[in-house]
Amino acid sequence: MFTHKITKVEPLDDLKILATFNCGTKKLYDMHKTIERHEEFNDLINIKGLFEQVKVDCSGFGIVWNDYLDLASEYVWDNGYTWEDIPSEEPDSIDLQMIKELENDPKCHMF
Repeated sequence: MFTHKITKVEPLDDLKILATFNCGTKKLYDMHKTIERHEEFNDLINIKGLFEQVKVDCSGFGIVWNDYLDLASEYVWDNGYTWEDIPSEEPDSIDLQMIKELENDPKCHMF
């Protein structure tokens, strides 16, 4: 079984992250449902600056914020959005309207 490793993760506006995988695929993952389902993830909202501290764990098999908050790379892969033409701008310049347009783009697929 092929395991998808994350090579880069970037926090975006509105509790979204952009994860780049070792195969080159980029996935947009929305943390809202995770926060709704798992109350411990409320810290990403309640602790100022914590969400922005997201990083790839040392193995690439997940992303972490601290010793208590993490997501497996396969979870991000399976539940994130991917699309063929991700914008080449830096993540800070990707605004919410652009993300919504991409989510409605027929080239965008939910896995």
